Amino acid sequence: MEALSDAQALDWLKALLDACLKGALLVAVLAAASLFMRRMSASQRSVVWTAALLALLLLPLTSVLTPGWRIGLFPDPSPTALPPAGVDALKDSPSGLVTGETNEGRPSPPETRTDPSRAATAAASAGGSPAWPFWVLAAWLTGVAGAGLWLAFGKLGGWIVIAKSKELRDDSWCSLLQQASAELGLRRRVRLLCSDKLRVALTAGLVRPVIVVPAQAEGWTAQQRRMLLLHELAHVKRLDPILDFLAQAVMVLYWFNPLAWLALRRFRAERERACDDAVLRAGARPSDYATQLMEIAALLGSAARPLWHAAVISMGSSLKDRLLRILDPRIRRQAAKQVFAVAAFVAVVALALPLSAFSFWSPPEVSGEQAIPAQESAAGDLSDRMVTSLARGFLESGRIESAIGVYRLNCALHPNSPGAYLELAEAYMRQYCRSHAITFYRKVLTLEPDNARALEMLERLGAESGNPFSGD
Repeated sequence: MEALSDAQALDWLKALLDACLKGALLVAVLAAASLFMRRMSASQRSVVWTAALLALLLLPLTSVLTPGWRIGLFPDPSPTALPPAGVDALKDSPSGLVTGETNEGRPSPPETRTDPSRAATAAASAGGSPAWPFWVLAAWLTGVAGAGLWLAFGKLGGWIVIAKSKELRDDSWCSLLQQASAELGLRRRVRLLCSDKLRVALTAGLVRPVIVVPAQAEGWTAQQRRMLLLHELAHVKRLDPILDFLAQAVMVLYWFNPLAWLALRRFRAERERACDDAVLRAGARPSDYATQLMEIAALLGSAARPLWHAAVISMGSSLKDRLLRILDPRIRRQAAKQVFAVAAFVAVVALALPLSAFSFWSPPEVSGEQAIPAQESAAGDLSDRMVTSLARGFLESGRIESAIGVYRLNCALHPNSPGAYLELAEAYMRQYCRSHAITFYRKVLTLEPDNARALEMLERLGAESGNPFSGD
């Protein structure tokens, strides 16, 4: 399998930057809109930020599937100014591309006047040394792999704790669990476990929800246990373990984007506030709940939040903000209705789809000299000038694959032309496809054994000119 070429890496890099810019713009618009959402409940705001995270995940896919319109905010980084060694033959030859000439009564392809240092650089690149787009893309993939492994180790730690936890079968706990579930209107079956490895409560399980309480909770009062279960069951009812998985996927893909981290932080903050509101809607007095929350936080201490926690009771620096909101009688605490959730998702998608249809890169400029003369296509065949103009246009706009397709068609039309195969080999050199370039340089030598350019390039690439199976 051919290694990822510089042109392919650049295409991936452009798509990545495009998605990053679109995601940043989407989050910026929602952050500005959140100024007008202060009068909404935390549950409603959490729905909006959940839709934003989903849009961030779908932006790369929708950008590929939807039609693209270039708005030209940034210049296209595709290399056009400095073609690699061998493409000079396009500019040195009278027609730019040799078509149909053989050595019988026809001049051979002109000697290329390539600078030695430039040819050496191109030959080294063709041998497998990737250029800067590859390294930038590799850096992003390294970050994705690192973030993914970090989360995987955290999830593994959570699964180990759950596996070693004991199930609480005490009648007092079971009755409190049933009572709290009824108060929240939760019909799902939830397992209740206890672990001496935890200092904060843990809610997990994408399909089968589990609540793990710390061992210290067995000495708590019934009121403390009730508040703990109400908060954790609110996470289960909101499907927060599933939504947290969505948020973690955004963190992995957009680990380099600070605005994506802003959206993630706002989502988690509104999630905790929405669970607090659910506890208060279940009948808890704000003063009692705030007191119990501070007491539980004091009992649990200042332990660092494990990575695999899907939900916690106190979140360090946000505890003060949560207490102020709990005690504020002006705060709206109603749950988001399904109609509002659908409307919010439709609004965010309506904002994301137009963004995905635009590309921030400016279109490649093709001069009039590179345009295909329409009058020469009437004969139904490709003339030398048309092939040259088309290939040059593709090369200078960075569309190397399209240029290679033109050169292959030229070889099919003129199978006895060493010059046609030479230009195809040089195009593969530009794409850094070493094995393909060697194949067609050898083809040149079968038609013209003393071709200096083909001999030179095969020598630079470390391939034997006579053995068709060596050099790879």
